[in-house]
Amino acid sequence: MESNRSCCSSSVCCGAPVEKGCFVFSIINAIICMAASIGCLVFLIFNISIYFDGESRGSDLVLVHMLVGIALGSCVASALPLTFAILLVVGIRRRNKSYVLAYLRFGITVLVLSVLACLVMIGVQWGEIVMMYTLIPLGLCVIYSLILVLVYQTYRVFSERTPATHTKLLNTNDF
Repeated sequence: MESNRSCCSSSVCCGAPVEKGCFVFSIINAIICMAASIGCLVFLIFNISIYFDGESRGSDLVLVHMLVGIALGSCVASALPLTFAILLVVGIRRRNKSYVLAYLRFGITVLVLSVLACLVMIGVQWGEIVMMYTLIPLGLCVIYSLILVLVYQTYRVFSERTPATHTKLLNTNDF
């Protein structure tokens, strides 16, 4: 006797609710983003301490200025994903679909920009080595797109549980 049941639906995947899988991803994502932000801050503090050390010569100062600029840019660049990772954690904990949607929009933007950057890299420098180095990020983009499908399924579950209209709030007979 053959069963037509699937292991995945819009609210359950492999027997577990999609919200739990998305919550596990959001915690791991927040930890990784926090570690990246802390690493960027340590790099910035290290470069600033070299700058104020006073033993640097003129040619070294150019390098230190460049490294401080890179460290500052890295701090800003790592703060944005950290913000959205925390937004996803809070959105799942509070079952707030707008927070989950904000992360989904951010994730799609990052995914599109990453794929475009890989395609530009392939177009600019065609060769065997470039193909090898761009296949790894493209593979990560495929994995991230699957994670975004999980986030989208979580958004759909939250949307189904939230009433579309606010008729109960607007009903004045209850007062």
